[in-house]
Amino acid sequence: MRLVGWEDGGVTVEAERETHRADRVLVTVPGPLLGELGFSPPLPAGKVRALLQMRYGNGTRVVAQYAEREAVREAIGGGCFTDRMPGYVMEQTAQQPGDSIVVSGLAAGDVEPALQTEEKILDDFDQTLSTVVGRRLRRTFGCVKNWTKDPYSRAVVRAPLGDQRETVLPVISAPVGGRVFFAGEHTDDRIGPGGMEGAIKSAYRVAGEILAEA
Repeated sequence: MRLVGWEDGGVTVEAERETHRADRVLVTVPGPLLGELGFSPPLPAGKVRALLQMRYGNGTRVVAQYAEREAVREAIGGGCFTDRMPGYVMEQTAQQPGDSIVVSGLAAGDVEPALQTEEKILDDFDQTLSTVVGRRLRRTFGCVKNWTKDPYSRAVVRAPLGDQRETVLPVISAPVGGRVFFAGEHTDDRIGPGGMEGAIKSAYRVAGEILAEA
């Protein structure tokens, strides 16, 4: 999607190969990318300012599968905190059959391994769990997801500072001209990270807004 055009008669959405026309449009582009999306006429200055002011969290999810299921489960239980990367690890295979165990962790904020390779991150993850268990573990699979580096997200979750939940979020989520509506994790006003629940709640909110304009 390149451009959203809106006027009294309806909206147009210009993509790379085609243009769509409708009565209204719902924009769910992640907050960090909204500033790069074209609008005609431009979005109100207050909304643009709010989009620039909103802060976002950075982070990397690490997921690994190990052959030593019982040993890892006995050591970490459902999950445990560590003083290494990542700071918290959690089992993802509880009540599931099989001989292996899947463990995940989130390295966010200042401890995000932004400059490390995926293999180095997984090696450090192995070392953290091996230290907790008390012996070397055999990783059979692993993957790393860095939302900060993902060009289609560029962040993990919104991270409003101070009173931004009350002063900035309502401006970001507000519809424009009764034609352009906004939903997504970055538009939800719940306390703490919006995450998946925030995205779903924003869908309920915006559905009501659209019906109110119909």
